[in-house]
Amino acid sequence: MRISTDVRNGLASAFATAVDAGAGDSKLQLYSGARPATFGDTPGGDLLAELTLPATTFGAPAVGVITANAITATTGTAAAGAGGTVVGWFRVLDGDGAVVEDSESVGTTSASELELNQTSVFEGEAVSVTGWTVTMPAGT
Repeated sequence: MRISTDVRNGLASAFATAVDAGAGDSKLQLYSGARPATFGDTPGGDLLAELTLPATTFGAPAVGVITANAITATTGTAAAGAGGTVVGWFRVLDGDGAVVEDSESVGTTSASELELNQTSVFEGEAVSVTGWTVTMPAGT
């Protein structure tokens, strides 16, 4: 299957709208361990950090790609520990707390969907998103 650019842009816009939906602040949660086998299941790992997303998380789509606007840094939680804990995956919640995305594509380079300043989170140390790009597939 191949998807047109207009459809890819529509999918990207729908994703961005879902992230920004709800009455409260949308959240980006960083967890240790493996992502749950089933979408939205209870996390098995520890919550290492939670970042509040901006009111408009993503910019306009271009060729099926959306890029996040600036996200305010936060600090690692006690679960991260003094020795640091590696981020295994992330979860995105809308403003009502509904799960929008679970993804293992996290790292320190643009090869990952979610790019962090570091993948080892330490208690009380700054955690920041240096890039977040979501790409809707074009197909082959």
